[in-house]
Amino acid sequence: MIICKYSKKVEIKKSNVCNSKGFFAKKLIKKKEIIFDIKLEETDNFKIGPYALFYCTKMFLKHSCNPNVIVLINNKTVKYTADKNISRDEELSCNYNTFSWDLREGSFNCNCGSKSCKKIIKGMKFLSFEEKKRLYPLSTFEIKQKIVASKDRIDQQGLRQYAKGYEKVDKPWSTISRKSFDEAIKFISSYPLPKTGKIVEIGVYKGVSYKKIIKLFGKSNCIGIDIKDYAKLPNLIVQDVRKFSRKIPVKLGINDLPWDCPNSKLAAHKWLEKNVLKNGLILLSGYSDLNLDKFSSKKLEIVFKNEHVLIFKKI
Repeated sequence: MIICKYSKKVEIKKSNVCNSKGFFAKKLIKKKEIIFDIKLEETDNFKIGPYALFYCTKMFLKHSCNPNVIVLINNKTVKYTADKNISRDEELSCNYNTFSWDLREGSFNCNCGSKSCKKIIKGMKFLSFEEKKRLYPLSTFEIKQKIVASKDRIDQQGLRQYAKGYEKVDKPWSTISRKSFDEAIKFISSYPLPKTGKIVEIGVYKGVSYKKIIKLFGKSNCIGIDIKDYAKLPNLIVQDVRKFSRKIPVKLGINDLPWDCPNSKLAAHKWLEKNVLKNGLILLSGYSDLNLDKFSSKKLEIVFKNEHVLIFKKI
């Protein structure tokens, strides 16, 4: 079953940019307001992917290089959200590059008239790297993966600099992350961790959270793992976690790899699940951007959750 909640502020009429119909605002739509919220409830006899849901309505949502709508496509939901205030009688539009990688066979001329107009829309693949970074926070998860793979990994600091998606305009991602992490650390500091084992953080990067862990538990009790030593941190193992097989008894594991590296983040989680001691904890950052089905296990129980952090207990 497809459940579609839609704003009564939208109507369909003749488009201004082509000889077809489009979505228009009947009255003012405020920034961040959800215009469409399409959800899928699967049954044994009815299965459909999220992109099929999206394409049901895409025919009425035109492309613009300066759009007023963000399209968020997740596992079972598609949301259209206003990226700015949309005036009455203004046509709704989105940037097709944010969900299309290669449109060579389906490329089209753009007549949006904006100062940043690309004239020909071929897909994200054919944009400059600077343009990819600008559009990164507005893109679907699959496009984000391809952007990262298209050049040397965009580091976390780079993502923070360019992450200006609708949910982070008022609160920068780095601020949300640190506040959520501090709340999690407060919970951990009062939790009865196993008496033996190490504190292992995977994805220490420049050590903002790792230094807090060291301060709380002591340098000799902490181990960091990352693909590169970015800040000459103590007790750091430099290795790709996807190839890491060393056994270490862990009482607290922190998976702080960025969500734009899903394969590495999942590999880190699986390693921690194997090595964390009974009643030990696994802290998973950025869980809201992940497919949590892959991170769930009968051996793990959720004991803490906030905006950015999820903590499992090993049963």
